[in-house]
Amino acid sequence: MNDTTVVQENEENKFSWSGFIVGLIVGGALFLLTIQIVKALMFSLTAA
Repeated sequence: MNDTTVVQENEENKFSWSGFIVGLIVGGALFLLTIQIVKALMFSLTAA
């Protein structure tokens, strides 16, 4: 019983860390993508 609880805790820690890193990467990608879209919109508005 104790071994399984320790394994579960370790898996939860690994999962939270991987989720945090993935969230950071996805958040950064979405942030850069949003900036690119805003730049494109501003360029199209100023050009038109």
